[in-house]
Amino acid sequence: MRGPAKWQHFWLYVIIDIFSRHIVGWLIADEISTELAEQLINTACIHQSIQRHQLTLHADNGGPMKAKSVAQLMIDLGVVKSHSRPHVSDDTLRAFSEAHFKT
Repeated sequence: MRGPAKWQHFWLYVIIDIFSRHIVGWLIADEISTELAEQLINTACIHQSIQRHQLTLHADNGGPMKAKSVAQLMIDLGVVKSHSRPHVSDDTLRAFSEAHFKT
């Protein structure tokens, strides 16, 4: 997302329930980091009262979502993880977020 000044931008981390199209968690930050991804997933699970083995989280193949600490957090929360196939740009659920934000 563009920032208020030239060359400034922000990253939107978002978790969307693809069945209801409800945004269950989001975070805006000025950097991409594993810690922020962990914070978002943990907070969303708590706020939405998600039980163990109730959630499958499909993520892109970005560094934060493939990090060992995020993977361990998902194991601890009982979240099943799913990633796109490597080097296949159209094998992702990104289309759901793009459609949600009309981009």
